[in-house]
Amino acid sequence: IDDIQVYGHLQGVFNLPIELVSFTGHAKDDGVDLNWITATETNNDFFTVYRLENDSTWGEIAEVPGAGNSTSLLEYSTSDLQPKVGANYYKLRQTDTDGQFEEFDRICVIWKPPDKFTVFPNPSSLNSLVFITGEFESLMVTNQAGQIVPFVLQGSTLTLGSTPGMYFLRTQDGRSVRLMITP
Repeated sequence: IDDIQVYGHLQGVFNLPIELVSFTGHAKDDGVDLNWITATETNNDFFTVYRLENDSTWGEIAEVPGAGNSTSLLEYSTSDLQPKVGANYYKLRQTDTDGQFEEFDRICVIWKPPDKFTVFPNPSSLNSLVFITGEFESLMVTNQAGQIVPFVLQGSTLTLGSTPGMYFLRTQDGRSVRLMITP
């Protein structure tokens, strides 16, 4: 191509605040990692990451400083440590040093709590300490007959009654683990 002719008005086309290469999210046990890459930046002040809270309201998750001006690939990241169970929609907003902003297409990340929580030692003997790892909002303990069993949970230490047998620990979101108590 020896000769290029452009017709029309191109004002502002070459002064885009950033060139976004990607905006992605990845679910992890403890939340959602959000990452984005820019190819160029011009007067970029900061990025804001939002999560859709309901059908129409976006809540701010994080604000991340921009590089100002750059012609190199730059990688950014932040995390949502309190995602909702199920579909989480995120959008990225870039704000210039003069207050102008641009929003990019939203992404969806499906998040669920970790599949397991653990109890150890298991089996355990009467009057020994039982420890629980994992996060949960509430816990219910039942015996083999399905009867609710009283227990005390202090931090990660579980204390059950004094009867040997098989117990089932269930979290509010449906995760469960079996615990055997021996004499």
